[in-house]
Amino acid sequence: MLIDLYTHIFPQKFFDELAGHSKGLGSLADRMQSVKAVIDLDQRFREMDGHGDYRQIIFPAASGT
Repeated sequence: MLIDLYTHIFPQKFFDELAGHSKGLGSLADRMQSVKAVIDLDQRFREMDGHGDYRQIIFPAASGT
Protein backbone atom coordinates (compact mmCIF):
# COMPACT_ATOMS: atom_id res chain seq x y z
CA MET A 1 0.00 0.00 0.00
CA LEU A 2 1.23 3.50 -0.84
CA ILE A 3 0.10 6.32 1.47
CA ASP A 4 0.54 9.94 0.38
CA LEU A 5 0.87 12.16 3.45
CA TYR A 6 1.14 15.51 1.69
CA THR A 7 -2.23 16.11 0.03
CA HIS A 8 -4.58 19.03 0.42
CA ILE A 9 -8.10 19.93 -0.49
CA PHE A 10 -9.99 23.19 -0.74
CA PRO A 11 -13.64 22.40 0.04
CA GLN A 12 -15.81 24.43 -2.36
CA LYS A 13 -17.22 26.73 0.33
CA PHE A 14 -13.73 27.39 1.70
CA PHE A 15 -12.39 28.05 -1.81
CA ASP A 16 -15.25 30.45 -2.57
CA GLU A 17 -14.55 32.40 0.61
CA LEU A 18 -10.82 32.43 -0.05
CA ALA A 19 -11.27 33.64 -3.62
CA GLY A 20 -13.72 36.30 -2.46
CA HIS A 21 -11.31 37.71 0.12
CA SER A 22 -7.92 37.22 -1.52
CA LYS A 23 -6.61 39.73 -3.99
CA GLY A 24 -4.40 38.48 -6.77
CA LEU A 25 -5.42 34.82 -6.88
CA GLY A 26 -6.06 35.23 -10.61
CA SER A 27 -4.78 32.26 -12.59
CA LEU A 28 -4.19 30.25 -9.41
CA ALA A 29 -7.93 30.32 -8.71
CA ASP A 30 -8.65 29.28 -12.30
CA ARG A 31 -6.20 26.40 -12.09
CA MET A 32 -7.58 25.22 -8.77
CA GLN A 33 -11.11 25.26 -10.19
CA SER A 34 -9.95 23.25 -13.22
CA VAL A 35 -8.44 20.47 -11.05
CA LYS A 36 -11.68 19.11 -9.65
CA ALA A 37 -9.97 16.75 -7.18
CA VAL A 38 -8.61 19.79 -5.31
CA ILE A 39 -12.17 20.88 -4.47
CA ASP A 40 -14.34 17.76 -4.79
CA LEU A 41 -13.68 14.82 -2.42
CA ASP A 42 -15.83 12.45 -4.47
CA GLN A 43 -13.67 13.18 -7.51
CA ARG A 44 -10.53 12.70 -5.40
CA PHE A 45 -11.76 9.28 -4.22
CA ARG A 46 -12.60 8.21 -7.80
CA GLU A 47 -9.08 9.16 -8.90
CA MET A 48 -7.49 7.28 -6.00
CA ASP A 49 -9.60 4.20 -6.80
CA GLY A 50 -8.01 4.16 -10.25
CA HIS A 51 -4.55 3.67 -8.70
CA GLY A 52 -5.15 0.44 -6.83
CA ASP A 53 -3.71 0.23 -3.35
CA TYR A 54 -3.03 3.98 -3.06
CA ARG A 55 -4.37 6.15 -0.23
CA GLN A 56 -4.08 9.78 0.81
CA ILE A 57 -4.27 11.53 4.13
CA ILE A 58 -6.11 14.69 3.10
CA PHE A 59 -5.83 17.98 4.96
CA PRO A 60 -7.59 21.27 4.28
CA ALA A 61 -5.12 23.62 2.62
CA ALA A 62 -3.96 26.63 4.62
CA SER A 63 -5.50 29.84 3.39
CA GLY A 64 -2.43 31.98 3.85
CA THR A 65 -4.65 34.88 4.83
